Amino acid sequence: MILRKVIDLNFIANVIDSRGNREPLTIDFNNDISQKIEVIQAADEKNFSSYLCVLNAQVISDLYKRYSSRLLEKNVRSFLQFKGVNKGIKETIKNNPEQFVAYNNGLTITATNAIIRPYKKSLYLDSLTDFQIVNGGQTTASIYFSQKEGLDISKVNVMAKINVAKDVSENDLDELISNISKYSNSQSKVTDVDLRSKSPQLRKLKSLSESVITPSGSKWFFERAKGEFLTKIRHAGTSGKRLKNEFPKERRFTNMELAKYYNSWGSNPWIIKKVELPVLDILSS
Repeated sequence: MILRKVIDLNFIANVIDSRGNREPLTIDFNNDISQKIEVIQAADEKNFSSYLCVLNAQVISDLYKRYSSRLLEKNVRSFLQFKGVNKGIKETIKNNPEQFVAYNNGLTITATNAIIRPYKKSLYLDSLTDFQIVNGGQTTASIYFSQKEGLDISKVNVMAKINVAKDVSENDLDELISNISKYSNSQSKVTDVDLRSKSPQLRKLKSLSESVITPSGSKWFFERAKGEFLTKIRHAGTSGKRLKNEFPKERRFTNMELAKYYNSWGSNPWIIKKVELPVLDILSS
């Protein structure tokens, strides 16, 4: 897929001004997706609205191909490869695609704004602003990589719940996402360290690691979400080897290692012996 975009001086200036800041992802289903997405409204409360829909796997795969990890910025993990539950997802796609919608827990999507269009007594989704898949990241990536390996996903459908926040602050939105991840993610274990991976401080550090160059001309790869580096390599395809050379093991570190480094440098070196490191202590400093 080839995307054309004009890069001018105004664009470059905006990139420089916004360096280190996260840009909300807006999905225009009329232009980005060739299928109509019919939804039903499940709730309309003071601070949020909820909609339910069924997404064809091709829609999910196309979105992941186009936007990759941007879809999962507020997800607690990146793709954990075809192991455990993910192996089962792949086997269902291969052997029982029609039953996928029954076997899988589906996706939970959050947004800060939605344009819903009524048509002939039905509701259709036009666009979502600040689109994020906060639960179902493993399903999303598994569908994409399964198709990339040659599996047919045309008969696979996935349930999706869309929560649209209304007049909610960034902190309240982060708390909502953490609760959704904690209480609805039952496909694989979520640790406290995983839950903190989408914190504003760690997202800021991730942005800096992608933009700041060391005096020697190299960069560090900060793995904010578990499995992020391996996912990036898989998504790169034949360019994966170049990424491994660009970011050798000695120039990569995880949020768990960050906690170790921080506590070792500070006044609490004994904390690094604990199994679950207090990332909260770092984030509150």
